[in-house]
Amino acid sequence: MSEQELGITRGIVDSVTTHNKSLETFQDDHSSQASSIKQRAEETFQQRYMEYEPSGTTPIRSEQDVPSKVTIESLRAMPMEALVEEFRENNSFESFEPKELKPSLIPRPPLTQIN
Repeated sequence: MSEQELGITRGIVDSVTTHNKSLETFQDDHSSQASSIKQRAEETFQQRYMEYEPSGTTPIRSEQDVPSKVTIESLRAMPMEALVEEFRENNSFESFEPKELKPSLIPRPPLTQIN
C-alpha cells in the first residue's frame, strides 16, 4: 500500500479506537447512574411507602358544595326559538334600514374644498 493509504487507514483505526473508548466510558457512567437511581428508588419506597398503620383517628367528613337544581336551571340557556322571538321583539325590522347620512359623515377626498 502507498504511504497515503497507510495514513488514511491509521486515521480510521485511531478514530475507531477513540469512539470505542468513549462508548466504554458512557457505558460505565450509565451503569453507575442506573445503580444509583435504583438504590435511591428502593430507599424512597422503603421510607415513604410503608405498610399502613392505623392511627386510631377517624377522618373528618367534609360536605360537598353542590349547586341546587334551581341554580343549575338558572344557568341554562333559553331555547333557540325563545331567543329569536325575544330578539325580534326588542329589535324591529325598521331599525335595520339604512339611514340617510349627514353631510359631515359622507366620505370625501381629503383635499377637496367643502364650499
